[in-house]
Amino acid sequence: MKITIGRNRNLNEDTKRGKSHIYQVHCKIKLRTDADRELLKTDIRAIKGVTIVTTVPQSEKTTESFSFQVIKIKFQPYDTPPSTFVNNLSNSFRKLTKRGLASFHFSPESLKKIKV
Repeated sequence: MKITIGRNRNLNEDTKRGKSHIYQVHCKIKLRTDADRELLKTDIRAIKGVTIVTTVPQSEKTTESFSFQVIKIKFQPYDTPPSTFVNNLSNSFRKLTKRGLASFHFSPESLKKIKV
């Protein structure tokens, strides 16, 4: 694409992109009963590369103190190997304890490419 600013200045924008791959992984989470689930999912969506966060239907179990559920995370790793991206997600999740996240576990066997 060519953009002209003023009379003599041309700006060329590179519109070529590499192939984008979307991956999906499941994560088992343990939440305090007073946790704001929607705010937690919003914080996860704010992590660079994460595109969609949803709760797996019928995966929620509740006890007196905690709620357990499985979330599905779709992400675009941006030139990072998917397994490394998931490790980086783990580091980001450790910062979410203030949102009521008590513990989490990624299922490595659930990691799969869903879009090329």
